[in-house]
Amino acid sequence: MRAALEAGAAPVPAPRQLRAGTALAAPIAVLLGWSVLDGGGADPSGLFLLGTAAIVLLAGALVCVLAGLLPAPRPGRAGTVLAGAFACWVVWLGVSILWSIEADRSWDALNRGLVYAALLGLGMLGGALLPRAPQLLAGCLALLCALAIGWALAGKVVPALGPDVARSARLRDPVGYWNALALLVAMSLPLWLWLAARRGHAASLRALAAAAVVPAGVALLLTASRGGLVVAIVAVLVWLALSPARLEGLVALLLAVPVVGAIGAWALTRSALTSEGSAVAGRERAGLELGLVLVAGTALVLALAFAAAKAEEREPVTPQRRRRLLRATAALAGGAVVLSLAVAALSVDDPLGWVRARADEFRNPPSADVTQG
Repeated sequence: MRAALEAGAAPVPAPRQLRAGTALAAPIAVLLGWSVLDGGGADPSGLFLLGTAAIVLLAGALVCVLAGLLPAPRPGRAGTVLAGAFACWVVWLGVSILWSIEADRSWDALNRGLVYAALLGLGMLGGALLPRAPQLLAGCLALLCALAIGWALAGKVVPALGPDVARSARLRDPVGYWNALALLVAMSLPLWLWLAARRGHAASLRALAAAAVVPAGVALLLTASRGGLVVAIVAVLVWLALSPARLEGLVALLLAVPVVGAIGAWALTRSALTSEGSAVAGRERAGLELGLVLVAGTALVLALAFAAAKAEEREPVTPQRRRRLLRATAALAGGAVVLSLAVAALSVDDPLGWVRARADEFRNPPSADVTQG
């Protein structure tokens, strides 16, 4: 029996391999943090130093692999397809320069693709060296997303910390571009759901992850990004479809979505938070109010999620009961969405006019210079 268990267990990395993986993981984490918190967004000028560091680190790691100092990664079928598709994409970016009518922008796209490829290569090398690499990467990304979202909202709560709103009041820091920030928030939602839903995590961690959906959702709404909102919805639906812990994920959403809807509906009706060129005094007052409701809403979800996690620890859910709860929770989640929309409609003087105005903004978003952040 013991031999069978050991044969089915994950291989334990050799001490040298583990040390090498740890040494490589630290600079990879620094590069990820750099790219998220100070990557420059759509501005190519901030890409040079980051890209140079990533490419130099990858080149050094590959030299170590060729010298036998590090084991070569052995990706599975999915990893091979991903690497091949990425390589084809980068080659296509380079070839497209030949017929591009704006060669300088095509060069920028190629440079960005090379940096992405370098980061992917580093991730594959780190994954080959570290045990539980996917979990470590997910935790690192969740932490970075939390820092970025907190930074972004801090600029609204305390306007002196935020960017200039003379051209646009849409949430965009620290990424520098609202659509990019919205995509970062969308990427964070499956991470929060995974942390909140996995029964092996501590109740406190699960509660914190469920509560993190509140500031993430409010930040997404304040970016006013159409594409980001669509990607976020699709990301959540795909996670729910693929995850075996969809019940726990639905519970987290059921707790957080109504709070996000209420805070978001309130925030979107405050011109000091959403209109460019607002007076400083009005922004400061609205920012303070936003901070208070964010803290209150997040604390409420934190307490409820912690109680739910503790209740599950005391009385694990049987498969039959899980199916019943899943259907009931799905119905409640749908009702929560409807309730959030109703709260949004009732929080304004002219609900139909507000909906028409928001729909018009969704179809025709205000233009702004991306490079201005």
